[in-house]
Amino acid sequence: MSEKLDKIRWTREQNLFERKIGVYILRKLFELAKGPRVLDVACGDGYLTNFMADHYGEVVGVDGSAEKIQLARMRESKASFHVSLFEEYESDEPFNSVLMVNFLEHADKPVDCIRKAKSLLARNGEVVAFVPNALSLNRRLGVAMGIIRSPYELSEADHRVGHRRFYDRKKLAGDFLRANMTPTVGGMFLKPLPKVQMASWSLELFEALYAVGEELPDYCGLVYVRATK
Repeated sequence: MSEKLDKIRWTREQNLFERKIGVYILRKLFELAKGPRVLDVACGDGYLTNFMADHYGEVVGVDGSAEKIQLARMRESKASFHVSLFEEYESDEPFNSVLMVNFLEHADKPVDCIRKAKSLLARNGEVVAFVPNALSLNRRLGVAMGIIRSPYELSEADHRVGHRRFYDRKKLAGDFLRANMTPTVGGMFLKPLPKVQMASWSLELFEALYAVGEELPDYCGLVYVRATK
């Protein structure tokens, strides 16, 4: 399993769009997550984990890919990192927040993963998750133009990066309810076109898309949830 995970590239630093959108994911994470102890699930090369570690008391990253954890440990960081499939990860101390950024769409059994996250929470702790939105504006346009048959359709590119499903806000809330958690769902960043076409857009336009996305959560590129026990 670890070798399979090594083949899925973590592109946040290598792709211009991902570098830009990462700023807004961090902004929203800082709004939603609470410390002092934070767990970053499927942390990849630790890019986001490192930023979180500068703002919270103790941040731990876990990933099933030994290669990616090696990259994460090469960074100068206050975070600690562990090689483990999340389903098998154990901690002696509970966490105030468990973060799942672009993880659940890859999980074989997402509800079981949510239950696992719940089991790692301290009293009054919370799980914060982000996933791509099936009903984003660009996917709706794709259906209208006949490029894809359904907003929930997985392309060859999705399969290459390990996507198993697309969520919308209702489906995301439903998985957390099945895990006996209380979810609050929202949307982040209006995404009108594929990321390749948006990569060169100005930061001013990205700021506007982030602001308008607050008003149109069901059309955003990402949907998120903050869930409590």
